[in-house]
Amino acid sequence: MMILSTNVLEELGKLVHGKPDLTGSRGSLFISKTVPAACITLAVPRDEFLKHAMALPNFSEFFRIIPVENQNFDFVLLGAVTVAGDHVVLDGEELELL
Repeated sequence: MMILSTNVLEELGKLVHGKPDLTGSRGSLFISKTVPAACITLAVPRDEFLKHAMALPNFSEFFRIIPVENQNFDFVLLGAVTVAGDHVVLDGEELELL
């Protein structure tokens, strides 16, 4: 089980009050400018999102997609996160997460 620091969770929680960097049918992505992480708020049930993510061809490589509880967001992405068009880019790999 991955444990994230309180500081990282607080930083990500603040992002959700702003404009998302990417929004899709499954949720919204908020990228931190200060820590190598991002958070996702879901527009679909968690199980549906996980089923989609696990079906991605390169999902097994992306163990840095971490579910969280008791936050105002649903998942943390650990690593260098950017956006390319309508795709999330995690450590240089494009993912159609949202």
